[in-house]
Amino acid sequence: MNVFIMNLVNAIAKKIALISLLSAFLICNSNLLVAQDLLAHWSFDDGTARDVTGNGYDGILVNNPTVVQGVVGNALHFQGKGYYIPANGDVKQIGSHVLLPPIDLTKLSEFSITFWVYEEDYSSNYGDYYIWFGHFNRGWLGVGNHYVQDFNKFYLILQYTVNGNGFNNIFEHRFDYSLRNKWVCYAMVFKNGYLFAYADGVLLGSLKTNVGYSMEHFALLRHWWYYDGEERTSARFTGAIDEVKIFLRALSDEEISLECQSCGPMSFAYDKFSPTPSLRLINNARLLDSTIRLSSSSPNQVGALWTSHLVPVARGFETSFKFRLSDGFNQMQSEQHFPGADGIAFVIQNHSPFAIGNIGGGIGFDGIPNSLAIEFDTYSNDSSQIENFGDPNDNHIAVLCNGINPNSSKHFPPYIRGQTTQIPPIRTDGTIYYVKITYDNVNQRLSIWLDTVENYTTPRLVVEGIDISSELNLDGGEGAYIGFTSATGNAYENHDLLAWSFCTKSWKIYSDVEDNLNNNKETIFVSKNIVVNSSQYQKVKIEFFNIKGSLILYKEIDLFPGNNVIELSKFMKDINHGLFIVLIKSNEKVIFADLILL
Repeated sequence: MNVFIMNLVNAIAKKIALISLLSAFLICNSNLLVAQDLLAHWSFDDGTARDVTGNGYDGILVNNPTVVQGVVGNALHFQGKGYYIPANGDVKQIGSHVLLPPIDLTKLSEFSITFWVYEEDYSSNYGDYYIWFGHFNRGWLGVGNHYVQDFNKFYLILQYTVNGNGFNNIFEHRFDYSLRNKWVCYAMVFKNGYLFAYADGVLLGSLKTNVGYSMEHFALLRHWWYYDGEERTSARFTGAIDEVKIFLRALSDEEISLECQSCGPMSFAYDKFSPTPSLRLINNARLLDSTIRLSSSSPNQVGALWTSHLVPVARGFETSFKFRLSDGFNQMQSEQHFPGADGIAFVIQNHSPFAIGNIGGGIGFDGIPNSLAIEFDTYSNDSSQIENFGDPNDNHIAVLCNGINPNSSKHFPPYIRGQTTQIPPIRTDGTIYYVKITYDNVNQRLSIWLDTVENYTTPRLVVEGIDISSELNLDGGEGAYIGFTSATGNAYENHDLLAWSFCTKSWKIYSDVEDNLNNNKETIFVSKNIVVNSSQYQKVKIEFFNIKGSLILYKEIDLFPGNNVIELSKFMKDINHGLFIVLIKSNEKVIFADLILL
């Protein structure tokens, strides 16, 4: 749906400008929930526990948590330590955590708490709590992962409460250990005397309750209790936490779902391909049924596929794709796998959306300036060939970059940044290959997986010290065109791209709108009414999408012959304030489309 929305924005770009409103709107409100909804927000982007709402709920970092790549921007990583200490004991004997100032939610009729957790382990089988207000024995509010013991075996149980008293008045849900070592979104909503518990945007259940807790202790990843004659405290969690938010109202299921989407608004996914202005096919690349054939099994072919718009890459990303090679031919075959040449590359470049490189061993990216390529090479251009590219063999992955200068597929300094031959054989027999690439901008790490099944365990190649924003001249320090290249020479094969998804960790939006914006040619459309002309009476659907492409609301309305004034204020009670794509459809055909600020 994101691709659809971007296409729509392009189509109406000549009459819409987003000005700085859009950027400001997205920086602190990844899901278009307006700032006045937030009581507190700890983003950790600057490596601190500052409350970015400005409401003053700044936290204090204890025992040196470290900065890592987060769901959006940076996150903080914590190291659990020990079992517990006396509450007045040496805090250095427990793990890292965040102390928060007192936060009183008891007077609110409704509120929501959302946050992201990357859980690795605990320093004790007893688990701990992600967010904690109060005291275990005297009343607490929080969400955590605590233990239950069954015949000397420990199980972790997710616990949610707004009025806990020990283990009473808690919603519990068995923890799924597959949620370890991945980002998981948790949410707790209180409304109309009920607590609603969520994980990854899915409602787990509810509990009838009121709100009540002591005003003693407030923290992330630490909690307090009384046992056996002493006050105790612990911080056992090892992992990361990001984007902790407290909302002054109850979020809807749809809003929770949106809040739990970790990809930025310029992310996309193609399970198959069809004609779209969001992608450009260059030179020999073409659409073949629902597949992109980058180059075909014939001599001296070269092709590329690029996004039509710049995409933010500098703040981290994850991309996955499937490719297939077939009909390989190599008259001089001494290859370790099936015959064919030359391979496929995933490329980041800020040269041109029409960029194309050299044929043969150039794999379509050689010669493109200001680019970084990750090649999956199927031909050995080594010292035995007419031109020596320094290939280690005919079946390898390599990362190549020459900064802002023309890139090269030669496996020599300064181009080569990393390579491996420890991969499955890339055959030209129609086998489908699955690839995942992640870029961690905080740790400057590029990780690459390749397999014949979609099972990404250990990466085939990890390249450290890659800082894309320093290596390349990116638009605004963030943006580049991304896509694929391939090529053939005297040996050849079909290079087919079957599917592709891209998840950016940035919330910047690029579109042709920015060109108008920079030239001050247009004004933003802020009318609370829209006018639609109809030649006849008809029932139509009006649909509201947020900027991430999710359908927020649709209703049927009547249109009469002539100009129809539609008062958008009538829909305000059903949707939040914000920026929306509005479509009006007649028999599923779009008869009106615009970008509306409500």
